[in-house]
Amino acid sequence: MASSLEHVHRAIRFLHPERVPIMHSVLPSAWYRYGDDLFDIIQRYFPPVKVSDERMAYLVSTASRYDYDPRLACYTIEDDFVFIQPRHFMEGSLYGNGQRRDEWGCLWHKGAPGVSGVVIESPLSDWQRLKNYRWPDGAAYWRWDPAEINQTIHAARQQGKAILAYAGNLFEKMQWLRGYENLMEDIIDYPLRVQLLAEKITEFDLQTIRNWEKYDVDIIFLEDDWGTQVRLMISPQMWRKIFKPFYKELFKAAHSRGYPVLFHSDGNILPIIPDLIEIGCDVINPQFSCHNIQDLAQLTRDKICVMCDVDRQYILPSGTPEQVHRYIADIFELFSSPQGGLIFRGQINSDCPLENIDAMYRTYKELSYVHHTGTS
Repeated sequence: MASSLEHVHRAIRFLHPERVPIMHSVLPSAWYRYGDDLFDIIQRYFPPVKVSDERMAYLVSTASRYDYDPRLACYTIEDDFVFIQPRHFMEGSLYGNGQRRDEWGCLWHKGAPGVSGVVIESPLSDWQRLKNYRWPDGAAYWRWDPAEINQTIHAARQQGKAILAYAGNLFEKMQWLRGYENLMEDIIDYPLRVQLLAEKITEFDLQTIRNWEKYDVDIIFLEDDWGTQVRLMISPQMWRKIFKPFYKELFKAAHSRGYPVLFHSDGNILPIIPDLIEIGCDVINPQFSCHNIQDLAQLTRDKICVMCDVDRQYILPSGTPEQVHRYIADIFELFSSPQGGLIFRGQINSDCPLENIDAMYRTYKELSYVHHTGTS
C-alpha cells in the first residue's frame, strides 16, 4: 500500500494516486469548544496517530499547525501531512489571551482563545523608524533546532507522511510592519518603500527556504491573503508589476531545491491564479466561499493541484449535513480526476455544528477511493 507521501506526490504531479490525500485543519477554538466529542467524530474515520512518545504524536499531527497549546496534546489525528516550521519569537503568552510582540516588533492582541489575533501596533507605521529598525535574520541559529527538527522528521518518516515546511509570507508581513492603510498609500505614492519592504521580507523567506535544504522535507508552504470577499486588494495589473516577481523568485528557490510549492490565499484571487500557475505554484489552497467554484475549477483543473476549502462562512457553520455532503461531492466532481489534482481539506472552527463536521469527514471517506475503485 502506498504511503501518505506517495499519495500526496502523485496527487500533486497528476500521477494517478490511489486515493485523494487529506489534510486536517482543526482550529484550537474547535477543540476548546467540543473536545472529546469532536475527537470521537474524527476517530470514526481517521485513527489517532500512534507513536511511542506523546510529544512526537503531537508533532506529527496536523493539529500542531496552529499555536502550540499543551492542553491539546492529547488530540492527535491521522492525515497525510506533518507541518513543520522554524522557531519564531513571541513575547507574551503563545496560546492565552492578551498582547504579545513578535520578533519583527509587531504587537498582537489576542481577544479569544484559539485565534491568531490582530496587529495593533506596527513597528514601521512611522517610516522614520526605518533608520533604527533591525531586520530579523531568517537563518538565525535560535530559529533552527536541528535535534528537534530531525526528531520530528524521523517520526514523520516512520508514519510515511508528507512533510510540509513553512517558509513564510510577504504581503501580510508588509501590512503588519507598515499598517494596512499606510501600505496601500505607499503602493500608490511611495513605490520605493514597497520595494524595500518586499525585498527585505523576500530575503528572509529565501533564507528560510535555503535552510530547509539541510533537512529532509517534501513541500514548501507559503501563504498570503490577497483577496477581499469579491476582488483582489489591489488591481491585478499592479499585483503583476510589483509582487509577481517576488513570488516567482520564492517559487524558483523552492523548485531549484526539488520542492513543490503549496500556496494559501484567502479572499477572491481568481484574476491571479493563472499567474501563480505560470510562475510555478504546484498546489493552491484558495478560499472557496469567495469564489464561484465552477469558475475556480475552470482555471485550475488539470493545470494545478487544488487543496480544497469547504465553504467555512456559510455551508459548514450554517448549512445542513446534506448540504455539506453535496458541496463536497461537487468539489470532488469539479476538481478531482483519476490522474489526481485534489487534496481534501476543510477548516473546522468553533461555529461548525458537530453533525456538519461528521458529514464532512464521512463524505471525504466515501469519496477518497472512488477513482481508484471505480465506485461512485
